[in-house]
Amino acid sequence: AVCARIEQAREQADFVIVFPHWGTEDTFTPDDNQLSWAQAMADAGAGLIIGGHTHTLQPVELLTAADGRDVPVYYSLGNFLSHQTEKINLLGGMAAVTIVQENGETWVESYELKGTVNLILRNTNTGWYDYRPMLLEHYTPALAAQNRFTECTADAMRSLFDSITG
Repeated sequence: AVCARIEQAREQADFVIVFPHWGTEDTFTPDDNQLSWAQAMADAGAGLIIGGHTHTLQPVELLTAADGRDVPVYYSLGNFLSHQTEKINLLGGMAAVTIVQENGETWVESYELKGTVNLILRNTNTGWYDYRPMLLEHYTPALAAQNRFTECTADAMRSLFDSITG
């Protein structure tokens, strides 16, 4: 039924983006279900797949659809903003995608996975916590030193990102 809906959308749209809710929570690699569904959705006409649900970052890869199209798949962007307390759940990602339309054709020209961090700071006036999602590239050691979770150092978060994304 999912693939039939994608095929139907493809007939009516210039470009189809699918946002599946899938995967095994707290894992860094796509499971067999994600892998098979990603290929099936690409074959059905999806031009871009951006997944979520695992609460952890997973890699992005380029699939080849049955008709030869290249289809980027972000298996999971993790959490952008979360109250979870584990380092693995405070790292996330943003999909940076350029979609081009030319001569009646539409495709992904470029794609990138940008790391994000959920910086959690204690407000000394209220005692409440302030949540500040930010790009990993802007997460400095000085900011990390203020994070509620001390294990979320700038180096630790970059290392985790690199280990997931290869």
